[in-house]
Amino acid sequence: MPPLQTYQIPNPDNKSKAREVAQELIAQAEEDLFCALGCWRHNPHEPFNEICYLLHQSLEKWIKVALQMSYGSFRRSHNLGVLLRPLCTNKLGVNKQKKKRIQGPELDVVMEILGAEPVLIGKNYPDQIRYRESDTNDYDLKNHVRILFKAVCRVRQLVKCWLVDRVKE
Repeated sequence: MPPLQTYQIPNPDNKSKAREVAQELIAQAEEDLFCALGCWRHNPHEPFNEICYLLHQSLEKWIKVALQMSYGSFRRSHNLGVLLRPLCTNKLGVNKQKKKRIQGPELDVVMEILGAEPVLIGKNYPDQIRYRESDTNDYDLKNHVRILFKAVCRVRQLVKCWLVDRVKE
């Protein structure tokens, strides 16, 4: 089997620190996603907690890629709602909190996907859910897996398209 090929940010001539950090985050995000897929497809024990954790980590890293490439940094947080906030807009393309145009991809759709299960926005997966520190049951975790897969795939697609569009500008 060939080694994992991760997405490369367009415009390799740009050797900025922000690009370097973002590229490393992409490599980690892809690894987390592919590990989650492997666990989902090939593990008969259905380790939902671990799959949720890996998907949460992948989603978190893709959001941080967008923040890093947009603003040159990102807030150190595992809370998806906190991380998504600077990249969510109202219909005018203006950040709701800062009342200014956002510089990155608009990820409102990802917040909507996650909004189907509010616990995914308001909690840190590594802390409250991974080690069964909450009262989450297997049915809820299966639902979390479904929503997180959808969110990761969507944010991954949006950020990749946005990165390509940035090069064209």
